[in-house]
Parts: sequence; C-alpha cells; structure tokens
Amino acid sequence: MNGYSDATTITRYKILKFMAKNNVSLADPKAVKLFIALRKEWSNGHKQIAVSAYTMYAEMLKIEWKPPLQKRIVLHLAKSGAQTINETVSGLKGHYKSSWIAFNVLERKKIIKKVDMKIYRNRKYPRYWLTQAGIFVALVEGADAKNLLQRTIKTYPDDKTLQCVIEISPLVGLEGFRIALSAIQNKGKLDHSDMVRIVFSDEQKDVSIQQFKEFIRILKKYPEDYDRTKKRISARAKLLARIISMI
Repeated sequence: MNGYSDATTITRYKILKFMAKNNVSLADPKAVKLFIALRKEWSNGHKQIAVSAYTMYAEMLKIEWKPPLQKRIVLHLAKSGAQTINETVSGLKGHYKSSWIAFNVLERKKIIKKVDMKIYRNRKYPRYWLTQAGIFVALVEGADAKNLLQRTIKTYPDDKTLQCVIEISPLVGLEGFRIALSAIQNKGKLDHSDMVRIVFSDEQKDVSIQQFKEFIRILKKYPEDYDRTKKRISARAKLLARIISMI
C-alpha cells in the first residue's frame, strides 16, 4: 500500500488505534500534535513514525494538517535555497527516512518541486525548492520576505508579478497571502487582477497613507504590474463613482 511494507502499514495502524484508545480525536490535528509531543515513552524516531502515520490519515480524510517536520523543511528551504534531501537532513540535523517521506508529501502537495540536479561523485541528486504556492506557504509560516525574494529571483527570474507580490507582502497581511495562494492553486499563476484583489482586500481598509505610499513605491519598481494595476484600479473607481451617483 502506497509503496510501504506491510510491517510499516501495520505499525502506523497500531499508532493511530493507540491514539484513538487514549481519547485523542483524530479529527483534531492540534490534539494529535500535542499527544505526540507529550508522549515521553516514545523515542524521537517513534514520534516521527506517528507524525507520518497521521499525515497519511489526514491526507486520506482531507484534514488540514502540516506536520512539524514539513513546516521546518519549508522554512529551511525558504532560508537556504535549493537543496538535496541529504543537505536538508544535515542542515536540520534530522533523520533521512522521515525527511524523505516529508519531501515526498510536500512534492505531492505541490509545495516543493525539483529545480535542478547536484552532481556528486558522478551521481545525480535532485535539488528541491519551493513552488510558487510553496512560497506563500512559507510566508504564512513566518519566512523572511526579503531573503525569500532573493531566493525567488534566482528560481523564478522572469516572474515579475510573483516577485512584486513577495516584496509587498509585509504590507498585505494574511488575507493578501490567502488571495495569492488561492490564485496560484486555481490558475497556476498570479496575474494583475489578483494584485487589485490584494489591494482591495478587507485587511487593507486600515492601511495608513504612509503604508499605501510604500505600496505604490514598490509597485513602481515593476512597471508592467504598476501600469496594469493602475488601469484596473481606475476602472474600478469609475464604476464605483457611477454606482454612487445612482444612489
């Protein structure tokens, strides 16, 4: 099943059954996370197996759940740039098997992807970095926007809209991230209509004049995005003016 041995599958089943017997609601990721963290009788290796078991269970039932190791990998790649699994294991001082599983899950979720190959002793090893959706997952999880922008320029040098949204991200808040992530998941990319939605999102209602000036200053660094966003905002303003005149 899923490429795992019968012994591995049975072990995972037993862990899930054990948690349920201990009154842990498997529908509540926070309860599961807390139970695993506080289980003193389990070694770190066994806890990682428990996280892997619940990850597969959550995926099957479409429960929102981001295991600690997956979050650490996303933030590590955001900070360090493209890496092989071994390089990440070394950087996080982790275990290869659990990291390999986490990489596969993140790749399946389209949060990371193979970006190039590293040649070591005449062998090729894939290096991974964040997808466009993964970039916004990293921002939501607290990645540094300035460092992430530099990494993005290297991996996506031609995607100016993506670079622009990352640069303005400190000003747009979580709602802006949600809009950007939703656009990428639905359309596979960001476009200028998304920029306007971010500007007019609910979280921008309390933005100060100074913050809006900073937003415009950054936007002007990307002429194509600036011109198209300006046109869309002007069109929306004219429509609102017409509606108000009818009231």
